[in-house]
Amino acid sequence: MPGALRDPPAPTPDDPLAAAEPEATAQRLYDAGRWAAAADAGVAAATADGYGLAARAQLVAAGYGAGDETAQRRGLVLALAAAEAALARDPDHGEGNLQAAAALGYRARFDAAPSDVRAARARIDRALVAHPRNAWAHAADAAWHAEVVLGAGSLIARVFFGASRKRARAAFARAADLAPDTVAVLFSEAQLRLRFARPADETRARALLGRIATLPPRDAFDARLKDHAAQVAAAWAAGGPDAARRTLKPLLPFRGDG
Repeated sequence: MPGALRDPPAPTPDDPLAAAEPEATAQRLYDAGRWAAAADAGVAAATADGYGLAARAQLVAAGYGAGDETAQRRGLVLALAAAEAALARDPDHGEGNLQAAAALGYRARFDAAPSDVRAARARIDRALVAHPRNAWAHAADAAWHAEVVLGAGSLIARVFFGASRKRARAAFARAADLAPDTVAVLFSEAQLRLRFARPADETRARALLGRIATLPPRDAFDARLKDHAAQVAAAWAAGGPDAARRTLKPLLPFRGDG
């Protein structure tokens, strides 16, 4: 399964990022921001963990680097295939379920497909049951509720999908309690609360942006999100929450316009 984007090639034995185990190689490539190569290495490992990491790397590569909707959709196909390969080896695999949910959710954004929205919900529920203390599972739960409300409106979200801002906020709180220093978890909450455009949510979003500024990045993806948070915070300081939302919009993944 090739990477959706081309970046530096997979490591050779002399590459400082090379490691004895394929999964470790994939993780090191991911941490360094070589996401397409990390996806290739994760698939080469042919394990549940390797495929799960490959799915995550494909989503980052396609969501933040693909040039147009065609390339982004290709990345979603590859990410979903990798996640399903992880789940074929372990149906309760945390990352496999969460990355499958993410890929289905992004595809639903492109296609307005209720079946994908519900399928993503089922994957998140499986992850929550199998891994109730996993912060990423609770963050995915929050994001699902928030994105459905933002995409469909409060009434349709509640009646047809059981999604609500209230449930999103509760899941945000669980995720933050479990991972108070994790940039990606905090940025997910910050950007979604900012998009809710309600005063209490905006207050929380701005506090989270300030918190993110104090945290060291753990990997290249954290560094990217910290930069995004800094841009949004600067726009907010200069022009208020509406300016922050305008700055945020082009930074979000899988917009279709590259």
